[in-house]
Amino acid sequence: MKVIRINGNTVYFGLDDGQVMQMDRQDLDFEPKVGMEVEKYTSNNEIIFVPKMSQADTLTEHSSLNKNNEQQDKSIVVNVNNSSSNTFNGTQLGELTSGRVVSKLAYILLAIFLGGIGAHKFYANKVGTGFIYLIFCWTIIPSIIGFIEGIVACFKPADKNGRIIID
Repeated sequence: MKVIRINGNTVYFGLDDGQVMQMDRQDLDFEPKVGMEVEKYTSNNEIIFVPKMSQADTLTEHSSLNKNNEQQDKSIVVNVNNSSSNTFNGTQLGELTSGRVVSKLAYILLAIFLGGIGAHKFYANKVGTGFIYLIFCWTIIPSIIGFIEGIVACFKPADKNGRIIID
């Protein structure tokens, strides 16, 4: 199979049986190029494309492992698109994390400018905490905490789509 066309955020794959399949570029874990050979895998009604490694690449990689006497971890990363929930429970960068996945920019802006009424907590689907911020907004304390949470969120690393995990 090959990448046969790239149109904006949509990548078109030519399958071996002559069919054409399209996928969003953001769902791929590699940068596609027209003519690139890929392999297709299916898992739980999900289709995963990975770049096909040539024999020369495999030999080069094998010889570099022997030179350095190191083992490199080669793994396939699977992107799961679960539109019914924005809860992320999985492995990210080797750490087991859980929390709410939110847009980093939106969370920061809500925390800094509307943190006193708990807007950022409601956005992260933490309704109970949001109501506590709302109840105590007259004390100015939620505003201070919201501002601090916005600054802390600035330093959290975002994924390739600009999202962060809020615990």
